[in-house]
Amino acid sequence: MRLAAWKLALILAPVLAAALIVKFRRGNFMHGIRFNILYRLGEKRSAFLRRFTVWSRVALLFLLALSLLRPQLVNAVRSFDTEGISIMLLFDVSGSMEAQDFTPNRFQAARSVLRSFISDRKNDRIGLVVFAGEAYTACPLTVDYEVLTDFLDKVSMGRLTDGTAIGDALGVAIGHLRKSRTKSRVAILLTDGENNAGSVRPELAAEWAGEDGIRIYTIGVGSEKGGTIPVMDQFGRVVGSAVTKLDEELLEKIASITGARYFRATDKQKLSQIYQQIDQLEKTHVQARLFYNYNELFPWLLWAALACWIAVFYYEDLQLRIP
Repeated sequence: MRLAAWKLALILAPVLAAALIVKFRRGNFMHGIRFNILYRLGEKRSAFLRRFTVWSRVALLFLLALSLLRPQLVNAVRSFDTEGISIMLLFDVSGSMEAQDFTPNRFQAARSVLRSFISDRKNDRIGLVVFAGEAYTACPLTVDYEVLTDFLDKVSMGRLTDGTAIGDALGVAIGHLRKSRTKSRVAILLTDGENNAGSVRPELAAEWAGEDGIRIYTIGVGSEKGGTIPVMDQFGRVVGSAVTKLDEELLEKIASITGARYFRATDKQKLSQIYQQIDQLEKTHVQARLFYNYNELFPWLLWAALACWIAVFYYEDLQLRIP
């Protein structure tokens, strides 16, 4: 490895300095200084000079030996390369989400769990698609989780045509994920019903996702017994009740086509655990790189050794001239 110019200068400087001192040691200038100091020190300082010379020799040998070991200061710098994931959350807000087999109901429980899931992610781009009989983008992919949470809190039921358009919701989510440049792209579909609205078949949407490398995790919401929802007339009066249905076969097929998994949530606690599982399955990729900076110390040790050598050379000669 070639030495830098400044390092070479530091190494050669002590040699040049020593040569100059030897050349001019008997000159009138050095001779005058030497006798001037001799005159001021006197006999009482000869003992100090002897001790000083001995310790200078010891320091000289120590510094030379240490410089041969070529000591270095090492500064380790760690850098992290973080690659986030693009996640689209699909939230079913159809009338069946009012069923009270969850506390207080499916809709409120699901929104609470989604809020926690968003707050637990780091460095990921997350978006929200809301659907019932039709689907729309409540929030595009973003890393501003506070804004996303505000949009989630504003989601309410009854604003969309009732029904469950799973295929349309998947189509909207896939459209956003296709534009994402992250290597990992995921959709998480939460629903408690069966596809009974919209213009896109869920299986076809799953095939689109599979071709683009997008995984679709599906979550079926509802207790084993199912949930009942009130049936109202045009005047808002309750005229009966209906039992919600969950098409688990369809949800399993969607997840299977895209290489993901299907989960069944029978209560809020189970739903929270499912999102935690998905969180573990789809982790943000963090790669750590360690860099080392080396600072050479031997040039400074050579300079110190030169100072000790000059001290030994000068004061040893001075000691001989003290009467």
